[in-house]
Amino acid sequence: MFTLSNKLPSLTSDKFQQMRSFPTDCTLVCGNGRVGAHRLILSAASSFFMTNIAQSSGGQIFLPQYDVQDIKLIVDFIYGMSVTVDYDRMAKLVAIAQDLGVNVFANSGGP
Repeated sequence: MFTLSNKLPSLTSDKFQQMRSFPTDCTLVCGNGRVGAHRLILSAASSFFMTNIAQSSGGQIFLPQYDVQDIKLIVDFIYGMSVTVDYDRMAKLVAIAQDLGVNVFANSGGP
């Protein structure tokens, strides 16, 4: 199993996690479901989301090529939650995150 953790400052991470239970103002429409989120949080995490939110008048971003469970895990990660999955799923999530402009790897200071 692999775990991705979004290393936000503790206070920020706690607040973001609390926001997951607040009413949302954006819907990510996947091929097999929907995920609610907050435009401000998504925009801060990704230029892809920032661009699409700016162009969307209805608060919906269409991602028909992605599975709703994968997008939910990406959104959970954006909100500062740890995501634990097996190797195959991790590789898939990293590829999706890269497509969406979400940086899943913190700069470790290494080469």
